[in-house]
Amino acid sequence: MSLSMPTLMVAIVLTSTVLALSIAAVAFRRSRALWIWAWALTAHTLAFILTALRAQVGDFWTITLGNTLLAATFTLFAAGLFEFQQRRLPRWLTWAPVPVVVIGSTYWLDNSAARSVLSSMVFISQCLFILVALIGQHQKTAGRGQYLLMVGFFLLVIVIGYRVVEAIGGRIEVLSSQVTGPIQTVTLLASIVTLMLLASGMTLMNQERAEHELAQNREVLKQQNLALQDNFAELEAANQKLAELSITDGLTGLANRRRFDEVLAAESARAQRTGQPLAILMIDIDWFKKYNDDYGHQAGDVCLTRVASVLRSSARRPSDLVARYGGEEFTVITADTDVDKAEVCRCALPCRGGVG
Repeated sequence: MSLSMPTLMVAIVLTSTVLALSIAAVAFRRSRALWIWAWALTAHTLAFILTALRAQVGDFWTITLGNTLLAATFTLFAAGLFEFQQRRLPRWLTWAPVPVVVIGSTYWLDNSAARSVLSSMVFISQCLFILVALIGQHQKTAGRGQYLLMVGFFLLVIVIGYRVVEAIGGRIEVLSSQVTGPIQTVTLLASIVTLMLLASGMTLMNQERAEHELAQNREVLKQQNLALQDNFAELEAANQKLAELSITDGLTGLANRRRFDEVLAAESARAQRTGQPLAILMIDIDWFKKYNDDYGHQAGDVCLTRVASVLRSSARRPSDLVARYGGEEFTVITADTDVDKAEVCRCALPCRGGVG
């Protein structure tokens, strides 16, 4: 299979340039990992520009600088991946392949087979390093974009390994727009396919992580809303209890003086509007002070609670209010009750004869 090498070179340069600019635009102020990957594609673009211009710039710049840029491309891919995975990678380990390629390409500048084997083995080791990092973290990485990256780098390992085999067999072809051959064609076509896989995988990984984090944030927000609702219900219950305590006498459990005043004002206003009678009974425990002094305050409290219990059970209607007016004084508000009925109620109180 033989295709136009200049056309393939231009296609790779344009594809890599467009992808680098697109990813950089997506990454701007959003994703540091994508931003690093955009620089990786930029280095890849520059490497193939030098390769395409080999006849104009010479072998030294094309080979040494071009291979260095390719090594930097894989290094930046690895750095971007570890940034995406939120893992730290020692810089010396990340960038070690670059000086190795620089020295090897310079030393074996005139030995294409040795130079190609060395640089290809470095590139393969970088791709395998990235594959191991991808596979090792695949369960912690959301989505399917990571698998596109795995396929892309696996394809690179195969293509670069093929070049190593050909170089060892003495059939290596110099990568140039002026040289046409099957190895060249396979390498350039694989580069285009790999670029598409890597760019798609990188953007998809970033999008899937954003969607995964959004789903997690929604779940957290949902749980927080449920907790807030529970807290609100507890607060409402506490407020209700506090409101009840604020109008309840702590000792007897009857309505307190504050509640009595509120109900008296409301019932008086209603009685004036409707013209219905309103009765108020005042109950006082005779000789309570002497009882309290003789038997003690605890016995006095028991006496008050018993009187309160009797009064509460004597209330005939739910609308009747029994309250502790103060000290040993109690009161009953009973609506729609005239004087005669009020007298009957007073006489019917079981505690009229006293409590002892």
